[in-house]
Amino acid sequence: MSVYVCTNDLTVQELSYIWAMNSYYVNALVSSFFHSV
Repeated sequence: MSVYVCTNDLTVQELSYIWAMNSYYVNALVSSFFHSV
């Protein structure tokens, strides 16, 4: 999963949306990792 960010083209709302999606993705990975251990 790659995210390309050019802050000149993004509004704060778009940045926070991308951040939220990345946080969800990372949390899902961490959760699945710890559940498999």
